[in-house]
Amino acid sequence: MKHAKEYWNDGKPKADTRWMGSLDSGEVNAVLSTPGLADVASLLGYNLAEVVHLAVRPGR
Repeated sequence: MKHAKEYWNDGKPKADTRWMGSLDSGEVNAVLSTPGLADVASLLGYNLAEVVHLAVRPGR
């Protein structure tokens, strides 16, 4: 992973995707079982299932 300053200051426009693939199954379970989180994410226009899917670390 690149350091944040180097990542953002290279002159290329980009989305911050460094978080993708960073959660294991226990962390995903903790996110999904947080009371009200899916409701708040939905109100803000996010699909929590899609965000969590992107964040799951690929299986080995």
